[in-house]
Amino acid sequence: MAPGEPVAFRVRPARQEDAAAIARVHVATWDSAYRGLIADAVIERFDLATRTSRWEGALRESLAATHVAELRDEVVAFVSEGPARDDDLDARTGEVWALYADRSVWGTGVGRALVEYAFDRLRERGAERCVVWVLEENRRARDFYERVGFVPDGTTREGPAGVAGPLRDLRLARPL
Repeated sequence: MAPGEPVAFRVRPARQEDAAAIARVHVATWDSAYRGLIADAVIERFDLATRTSRWEGALRESLAATHVAELRDEVVAFVSEGPARDDDLDARTGEVWALYADRSVWGTGVGRALVEYAFDRLRERGAERCVVWVLEENRRARDFYERVGFVPDGTTREGPAGVAGPLRDLRLARPL
């Protein structure tokens, strides 16, 4: 599948039995997107068994709702959205907690469809604004979020250990 080539996919709420597939996408995307940015030791601790266990718990108990994109009955991407977790934000602000897509579907519209789906769910629950945290150094992700209307709101925090030292996360925001 070539980047930019449209694909026929379906977006639906995640189910408990999706935990392993979501974990597979999560781990593979961490490797594809963060290798060279985040220290290898951090990426290597991000293993499939641990991630699957965490997703099993998150799908049962999280405040975030997770939705998946399927291509030919295979989970290829997911988004988690819910209430904003930062103390300085009010109940009218939602958050994209996570958005990850298998490298094979980058540039196909799957990510945009998932984030738009998340925006709709947040609006249904009364959110008027949405935030997302992104690594400052992750230009690909920042470009994606800017294309869907996010802009930096001036808030930063220390991120994970990078290859050349600590990384910074930027908080991006947009109206819904």
